[in-house]
Amino acid sequence: MPDLPGAAGEILAQMQVPPDENALLTAAGLLAIYEQAGISASRSDTESPEPCAEETGLVWNTASANLLFQSLLDYDLEILLSECFRLLAARQLIAPLSLLPRLLTVGIEKPNLRSDVRRIMGKRGAWLAQMNPEWSLILTTGQNTGISVWEQGSLAERVRFLEILRQSNPAEARELLIQAFPNEPAQNRSAFLEVLRYGLSGNDESFLSSALKDRSREVIRTAAKLLSLIPDSELARKVKQIMGQSVSTQKKLLKQKLTVEPPEQYSDELKQFGIIADMKFGSKIGTRAGLLLQLTALTPLDWWEKEIFPDAAACISSARKSDWKEALMLGWVQAAVNQGNSDWAMALSETMKEARESLTAVLSDEHFEHLSDKAFRSFIEQLQTVVHLILPEAIRRGKPLSAALSEILIKGLRKAVRGKSGSNIWELRNQFRPVACLIHPSVLEQAAEGWSGESEYRNYFQEAGTAFSEIIRLRKKLYEELGS
Repeated sequence: MPDLPGAAGEILAQMQVPPDENALLTAAGLLAIYEQAGISASRSDTESPEPCAEETGLVWNTASANLLFQSLLDYDLEILLSECFRLLAARQLIAPLSLLPRLLTVGIEKPNLRSDVRRIMGKRGAWLAQMNPEWSLILTTGQNTGISVWEQGSLAERVRFLEILRQSNPAEARELLIQAFPNEPAQNRSAFLEVLRYGLSGNDESFLSSALKDRSREVIRTAAKLLSLIPDSELARKVKQIMGQSVSTQKKLLKQKLTVEPPEQYSDELKQFGIIADMKFGSKIGTRAGLLLQLTALTPLDWWEKEIFPDAAACISSARKSDWKEALMLGWVQAAVNQGNSDWAMALSETMKEARESLTAVLSDEHFEHLSDKAFRSFIEQLQTVVHLILPEAIRRGKPLSAALSEILIKGLRKAVRGKSGSNIWELRNQFRPVACLIHPSVLEQAAEGWSGESEYRNYFQEAGTAFSEIIRLRKKLYEELGS
């Protein structure tokens, strides 16, 4: 029997030990009434916290708000929650108050949504976050008490803190990093340097140049990659100078031909760029080709268009006829990813199939839509590309596709679930929930129809189809409540 204070405890103590069936039922009834009556709160000498300030914002409190918001939280899909949070913020609404604890937990578990959570948690959410140490990180903006995270947090938490600070105050983030840098392990130093990519400018050159003397190869390479992105940096200037001595064009049979002569030997200057003499790139890449590859990766892509050929397609076409094509192509892939150059990434993705995942990640929305449209129109034939490249990247981008592309995707999905089974089909089934979040709001009605009722759908799609329909229904209701 539980040990209760007061009269309730005395009654329980008088029952038989061990209790018989009647005693157990009596005790259960007593405990039920006791619970309904309420237990007096224990007293404490600790001073009560300041009460929450009165909420001045509008709360989303329609008849269906609580149930709808809870259902969205239950699916635990970042892309779905992001959509909901953005719609609430656009309407300047605060999330249902009874679900604020769950909202704050989402903000802790999903750092990418933390800023969205802050916009819809209102004064009560901020007050709750102050009361619970587990939620306090929600309040971190990079300019407040989050400094304790920088000093004591995990690597991931510290990187996230530095990213937030870098986006609001680049100089302060850089100074914080300069102070901590000498005492950090190599893995941390490299990860922290990558954060300088946000708001990178000439003001960062001095610190990054000092990192070229680091004892870690990885840190040196990271610093060199970032310095190559600063147009007027000394490294960018020297790299273009060396590349200009290694690559040129000459007219042959009325056409311009690419001429390539990489550095003959490894030098101290190349070492300062983070270039490694014995870096292994595969059987087709020798020592000189390896130097060329690494130099190409550091060379601004607009240099090729100004000095060699007018655009990416012309450069790639000419390189494919060169003895150094593997080194040039792999170097351009690294450069396109590092520089976030969508034009080059699109051109390279046509031939560099093995690098399509990293190249696709830097495509502009326009280029990605073009690539997706091409794959969706041949959905069954391109199923491997759809499942392993297009859909994962669309989910990563975290926003709905266009209406036209959504309609093509829906048709492709219906064809796929009626087709033959296979590993790609099984993987597609596992993507159905997040894919339901990619459908454009204007075609949600069309997307919801028929996923679980048609007998020709295979049994193994039944659960996925039901979940797909449910998410579509929830999103449709969300837009009815909150608008576009």
